Amino acid sequence: MSHSMKTLALGLILAMGCASGALAEESRGPGLITVSGESRVMVTPDIVIISFGVETEDLDVEKARRENDEIVKRVFDTARKHGIEDKNISTDSLSLRPSYNYKKREENGARVVDSFVITKNVRIILHDASKYEALLMELINCGVKYAYNVQFQVADLNEYRERARDLALKAARDKAEKMTGALGQGVGKVYSITENANVSSYGGGYYERPRYFNVAVEVQPEGAQDLEVTALGQIPIKASVTISFEIE
Repeated sequence: MSHSMKTLALGLILAMGCASGALAEESRGPGLITVSGESRVMVTPDIVIISFGVETEDLDVEKARRENDEIVKRVFDTARKHGIEDKNISTDSLSLRPSYNYKKREENGARVVDSFVITKNVRIILHDASKYEALLMELINCGVKYAYNVQFQVADLNEYRERARDLALKAARDKAEKMTGALGQGVGKVYSITENANVSSYGGGYYERPRYFNVAVEVQPEGAQDLEVTALGQIPIKASVTISFEIE
């Protein structure tokens, strides 16, 4: 091979090597920094759903039923007094069960029925949460013996979801800027964003479901002085995002 041919071949090899190096450099893509951002917006609930039982007991089933109906009527009247419409008051089930005296037996060995217990479940939707405690106390005075579920909800979740998301995005960018700034570099355009929406809203994610505060409060028939009412608090609506930024 002549000297000129050898020189040309060597030049081609070097050129190909430089080109492949440039392609490898380009294929690695930009330098990235990946950070997470979280936020929490505290919201006062504006809807309360109270589920409770009206329970009466008597050996005479008809007497127990009449007493139960009277309490339910007082409950409806009390709810209406607080401005609650009939469509937001409902009774969803009725049960009848015997109450046995386990210390006594019939001659044939059968258990002795002391009385019959009638339970009617009632559900009230209150659209003014500020009336919750006063309403619950009045329901107790009507003869309601227990509230087995109280749900505090927010009517317009989207507004607070968006606010929480915006704060989480800002928190992520602030973190990225501080980290790169400490190394004398900067944050470029966004490479990717992931919204971590599958985390429980009360453990670090979106408020996807109503907040439930379950209560099982037993009170004495003679009054409500032994009742500890669940205080109306605030609901945390949380957001979490993960963002990758290009490093400048």
